[in-house]
Amino acid sequence: MAHTVVKRFAIITAMDLIADGLKQGLIRFEDSGKYIVYLPQGKRRNYENPEEKVQAEAFLRLALIYRYPAKRIRNYVSVQMGSEVKEADIIVYDDDALKSPLIVAECMGIAFATESTATRTATKDLNHSAGVTNTLQ
Repeated sequence: MAHTVVKRFAIITAMDLIADGLKQGLIRFEDSGKYIVYLPQGKRRNYENPEEKVQAEAFLRLALIYRYPAKRIRNYVSVQMGSEVKEADIIVYDDDALKSPLIVAECMGIAFATESTATRTATKDLNHSAGVTNTLQ
């Protein structure tokens, strides 16, 4: 079953986001769909990983629905947290120099839940981080 979100009275599925992302040059697939490449930064990831599907959908939702400039969205960014360096799944920056983070998102695929549950969780977290009040049904 495709993931859906209701936005401005239109239903947008994950497949719609992927199609629009391909059309607008935000992503491409390689090796018969095994890998996704996030074109604004040239990152290539394993799309067969369920978590990657959630991350791709979150990236595309930020760029296509919420209209954050793709050049300000970065996936898999090293972040200093105290004495440790961790990797943030997605950071949306408030500036073109990518110095001022606006949104930091952590996406996760949930092993014992449906993908739509994982997507709803990630989207609710993403919406909350962005201060958006309308969430998935």
